[in-house]
Amino acid sequence: MKTATIEESTVLRFCKTCGKPKPIDQFEKDARVKAEDSRTHRCYDCKKKYIHKGAKAYYRLHDRYPKYQIAVEVAKEDIAVMYDSYTKCMYCGQSKKEDTRTFHLEHIIPLARSGRNHLSNNVFVCPTCNAMKGSKSFVDFFGSSGRVPLSNLRVVIWHIAHFGGMTTEEAENLLLKDDENWKNQQSEARII
Repeated sequence: MKTATIEESTVLRFCKTCGKPKPIDQFEKDARVKAEDSRTHRCYDCKKKYIHKGAKAYYRLHDRYPKYQIAVEVAKEDIAVMYDSYTKCMYCGQSKKEDTRTFHLEHIIPLARSGRNHLSNNVFVCPTCNAMKGSKSFVDFFGSSGRVPLSNLRVVIWHIAHFGGMTTEEAENLLLKDDENWKNQQSEARII
């Protein structure tokens, strides 16, 4: 391990990824590392670049498993490819370049209403659409938000049908059934 010293109080370490000398506090502490300072050999900047945003979204699916007990039926590579392929929000059509925030992996049918962790139920959307939709049904979000153009509605239905191995009519019925379930939940919540 290479180390360098500018002053006695500042210890530098060379990052194995970028090769640049950086202060030791710019390296992650990890109890699994056997070095006496228990810091990794990759700086925080390189670690952030290395972890693909699609892969991060995939790992978040696994983080939600204890809450919903719904299996992840999609591969990390598929989510990564999907993230790279989506240049626009699936709902409103806003470009990734226009919104500098990271797009979110959205469940068209929420996990709370038995949505699946499957390519047919996952799309990447802008943070605004994801926050506005929340746990609403897609049909309600489409009708009430005014953010989803008709052309994007057709794309979402095609997406569900294509990746779910069904016809577009079956995909439409799936969305309508979810909307009915959502409305039932809303009316039950008002009664209580």
